[in-house]
Amino acid sequence: MRGQGRGRARRARAGSPAPRREARRRHDRAGRGRCDPGRRPGPRLGPHDAASRHPRGPPPAGAAHAPGGRPKGRRVGEERLWASADGPAAERRVASAHPAGGCGAGSGHGARAVIIAIDGGVASGKSAVGRRVAQKLGLPFIDSGLMYRAITRLAAQRGIDPHDSSAVTALAEATEIRIDGERVWADGVELTEGIYDADYADALPVVSAIPGVRHELVERQRKMARAGGVMAGRDIGTVVFPDADYKFFLVASLDEKVRRRAAQYERRGEQADEEAMRKEVELRDRVDTNRPVAPLRPAPDAMIIDTDNLELDEVVERIVSRVRS
Repeated sequence: MRGQGRGRARRARAGSPAPRREARRRHDRAGRGRCDPGRRPGPRLGPHDAASRHPRGPPPAGAAHAPGGRPKGRRVGEERLWASADGPAAERRVASAHPAGGCGAGSGHGARAVIIAIDGGVASGKSAVGRRVAQKLGLPFIDSGLMYRAITRLAAQRGIDPHDSSAVTALAEATEIRIDGERVWADGVELTEGIYDADYADALPVVSAIPGVRHELVERQRKMARAGGVMAGRDIGTVVFPDADYKFFLVASLDEKVRRRAAQYERRGEQADEEAMRKEVELRDRVDTNRPVAPLRPAPDAMIIDTDNLELDEVVERIVSRVRS
């Protein structure tokens, strides 16, 4: 009898993995496994109070483009929120914001890295900040605005009326666009030099508001960041990646935006007409905010940062600290 009992025990042990595997499958289907490939990974948050905890914390009160109403601080350097060189390619690899442990990229479980959306109006500093944040976190950076500028410039060069929605949409659909840092190519031809020329300022908001153009470029932006990364734009947190792991919306006063825009032109060795820039900034923000497709606005769960009296590194540190917390 003892021998028969041992045989039954051995048979029971031999058959035991199946229930455990089934239990694991039930556990994974329920979404409670640490590295369930079916759930969205992203870095885990540290303790926060209910008002600030990501991802559904309420945005700060106040209008998105209000200057803040607080006393102005020190006058900061010319390069504030603009000096942003890209690092080596090895430093821009896809990686998790929490590389040690968890299920982000680099954990060996095939889960994708985090997506960080940084939105804001013209000259809000989103591109400069986004590049620096990407470098700090070891993530690739994508400036979505360069795609719209490339299509606008191509349309002008080919004599296409920016108000001809069908023709501009066809151009966007047929053009291969590549972005690397601050450089942009269209069908293999680099367009970086002069991509910010004032000659295209009036047409840019028109082209950017065409539904067909936005649909085409949004799909490409999603593919470009499917492995994770930092993306800057005007509708990244609301349209392109509404389920982004982290969302930030940068604002600045009109005077500060004009100062930054002028500094940007001067860094490229171009003449800066501040009065013309003021009109350009006002027009662009008004058009972007009121357009029916993907209007400029912060996502409900975005962290809004007034950048008027902050250095570039201070803005970057706020974002990086939130992501790593």
